[in-house]
Amino acid sequence: MEGDIAPLTEIAALCRRAGARLMVDEAHAVGVLGARGAGTAELLGVEDRVDLRMGTFSKSLASCGGFVAGDAEVIEFLKVQSRAFLFTASGVPAAIGAALAALRVIRSEEGRELRQRVLANARRLNRGLHELGFDVVEPSPVTNASGAKELVITPIVPIRVGEDWKAGLLWRALWDAGVFTNVAVHPAVPPDGALLRTSVMATHDDAVLDRALAVFETVKRGFEREHGRCPARRVIVQLRTNTSWVEKPRSERTPDG
Repeated sequence: MEGDIAPLTEIAALCRRAGARLMVDEAHAVGVLGARGAGTAELLGVEDRVDLRMGTFSKSLASCGGFVAGDAEVIEFLKVQSRAFLFTASGVPAAIGAALAALRVIRSEEGRELRQRVLANARRLNRGLHELGFDVVEPSPVTNASGAKELVITPIVPIRVGEDWKAGLLWRALWDAGVFTNVAVHPAVPPDGALLRTSVMATHDDAVLDRALAVFETVKRGFEREHGRCPARRVIVQLRTNTSWVEKPRSERTPDG
């Protein structure tokens, strides 16, 4: 929902210690993350520790349908026992052909360039929304294949809005001005956690992104004239309790931190 990446390195290690199987949803990562575009497991260097990888054809593969990849024995079991799979039909040849053609692009030199461009566009939009004062959801650092911590901004760039009605008004104003976003309200998100979910493509150029940012600026200004300030960018510090990390706004910090 928020474009962040699961800490797969740590999850895979936990699965190994507990004797658990690991399935990774690569729906947003296939064609986008990793040197080959093989997804999050490749990016973080844990492909050999993931038992099942699933995804959709409807995003970077530009088609319809989806996939689950894993050991043949497990896949055969799912074909018989998975309730979601029962009574389904084979993929439409046109959809399979389109996905295969997209996969060939992903594996080509052009695909490498497209991956670099879409991630650069994501960084540009993320930074631009930050500079306009929006409360942009930031990803958490993940451990990459080399063991270093890395902050990866993915093509899903969400903005925290808070109350559902504010998200609806902002979404409509952006739509009327020519910018499409997805709005996420409760129960898809926690109460008062409404999001405007933006996304970028490799085919967006700087002019398109700059125009979108200009529209965001205009819409924000108009909204705040009528309804008060939009949720502003929050400065978050992390406090360590005995059991977990908790996030606390800087305004609530005590003198000793």
